[in-house]
Amino acid sequence: CYEQQRQPAALQEASLYLERITEGRYRRVWTRLDQEMLCVEDCHGHHLPVLALSRGTREPLMLALRLALVSQFARRGIRLPIVLDEVLVHFDAQRARAAAEVLKDFAAAGGHQIFLFTCHKHLVSLFTEIGAEVRLLPDTPQQGKAKSTTDHSRAA
Repeated sequence: CYEQQRQPAALQEASLYLERITEGRYRRVWTRLDQEMLCVEDCHGHHLPVLALSRGTREPLMLALRLALVSQFARRGIRLPIVLDEVLVHFDAQRARAAAEVLKDFAAAGGHQIFLFTCHKHLVSLFTEIGAEVRLLPDTPQQGKAKSTTDHSRAA
């Protein structure tokens, strides 16, 4: 009963974000009663420890947990900005879009301030497409170093 119904509020909320980001493939984050181990449940009801997950699933899980914790702090009157650097770089296109939508909705619903930095133009385009506020930072080479041919534009 505990493992099914008595999970901490942060894990219950993280489950909602994870389910949205993975488009239903993973639906619940929980801890075992007899072990200090974080697990996820997939859409087939299989329970997997975090260490058994691929990087492509662990990263959405960690993003979901961060959002849930910030939300829990906000409920206690502690407003924290969220600073994310390249958190979507290892997401496939489908999960990146779902995560971008979750981040946009999270910011709008809770009045949360999110700074997401990336140098990947496809992610900048993605956030622009969904109507998120995007700011490009100027490309300024470090003082005393030659300008790189790599695009260092960063979206916030």
